[in-house]
Amino acid sequence: VISWILSPWMAFILMSAIIGYGYVANYSASKIKHSTAAATENSLKAWNYSLDAIANSPLIQQGNLRSTITQNLDRLLVRNEKEWHLTFYQRAVYGALQAAIFGSVVVLVLWSSATDVAQGTLSMGELVLINTYIIHLLKPVEILAGLYRDVHASTGRATLLLRLLRENPLETSSSHECESLKKQT
Repeated sequence: VISWILSPWMAFILMSAIIGYGYVANYSASKIKHSTAAATENSLKAWNYSLDAIANSPLIQQGNLRSTITQNLDRLLVRNEKEWHLTFYQRAVYGALQAAIFGSVVVLVLWSSATDVAQGTLSMGELVLINTYIIHLLKPVEILAGLYRDVHASTGRATLLLRLLRENPLETSSSHECESLKKQT
């Protein structure tokens, strides 16, 4: 409303920026959610593979499979590293794009207001008011977009965690041995 009172084109620029920022925030949140879920899944695969190798180390040593296990684990860790790299790269790129959207709005509004001050149609106090208004308007939107992006990425991790909790572990021979020992005592 205040921007409409000051200048209709300023109101148009602000509304366009907020809509564009919202679109970028929503798009980036969905992309980051998928890449975070994929990276977390690959982390779990590598972790499970290494735990299986540790649990079955006597068999691995008997079968002389140490180099094969190490190569497979290295492959899983490299893939995991690439997935996390993609996740953080997307966060950086989309964050820079969102900052560029708001930065361009601030520059456009201040440039226009400065030319109005130079022409004498706007006082220096009004220029300071416009600058403060723009910053106070954009900061909460930026905080909410970051919160939305983080919550969206967290839901991907929570979905994976819930899926893992629903899995039933396979019984191993050691669990059968434990049960037989319990029955004997």
